[in-house]
Amino acid sequence: EHYAPQFEEWSQWRTRPHCRFPLDFKAGAAMALPHLSLFQHASTLFSLRMRAHLALGDSKAAYEDFREGFQAYRALVDEPTLISGLVRVATLSIMANGVRDGLNDHSWGEPELRKIDADFATVRVWNDYRFAFSSDRGTGNWCVETLLASSPWTRGGMLASLGSGTPSPASAIVALVPRRVFRDNQLRHNQYFDEMIARVRNDGTDFDLDGSIPSNPKNLQGFDQYYYFLFRISASVYAEIEDRYLFLQTRLDQARLAMAIERFRLAHGAVP
Repeated sequence: EHYAPQFEEWSQWRTRPHCRFPLDFKAGAAMALPHLSLFQHASTLFSLRMRAHLALGDSKAAYEDFREGFQAYRALVDEPTLISGLVRVATLSIMANGVRDGLNDHSWGEPELRKIDADFATVRVWNDYRFAFSSDRGTGNWCVETLLASSPWTRGGMLASLGSGTPSPASAIVALVPRRVFRDNQLRHNQYFDEMIARVRNDGTDFDLDGSIPSNPKNLQGFDQYYYFLFRISASVYAEIEDRYLFLQTRLDQARLAMAIERFRLAHGAVP
């Protein structure tokens, strides 16, 4: 009962489906996102309460907790930032883990499994992937435009100090980098995103893991490793992020398969 007031406030999504946190999009990459940790904590709590209800044999109440936690995924659907997309991945993984534990213990009832399967069927991982990476492309372009709109000395300080704006000895060196270098890095950055996003089918139902990515920072050789320094720094984490979406899709596929097997077992007394 400690979180009863917070749970009550959270449940208002049922009657206020378009309620959103006020985000300052004009701040660009500096936009504050204080609600994202709240969403992860909430999904964790609902997953724990879901497990508790399953342990008590109350599959119906457990499904209501699932719905509350699943809302953490749905509520962030329109937020155009990559970090919001990653929080969506995390919250959905947390809820899927709770469903899995209930399946391991044969604690779910057939009506609830049918509803959860229908909820999972609404998830479009590859549309989420495309939206998240398209959003971060916009963030990257905003960063370059901000750098180029600054004086060379300020630009050098921003890069040399990783955005703190405090000048350092390296600031003078970075300040000498021609504007064209930033534009070429920006172009490479956009080409890289084009190639990553192109691996998603047009209808958003599948992903081509073997799709070509010639602009991958791993392909930079010789002088290009230094020329495309800005792109190399910013793009180094995207392969790992892509893996998170691949893992989520696999986890959801496995969960839906496990639920189908369990529903068969409940109906026929044995697995197929």
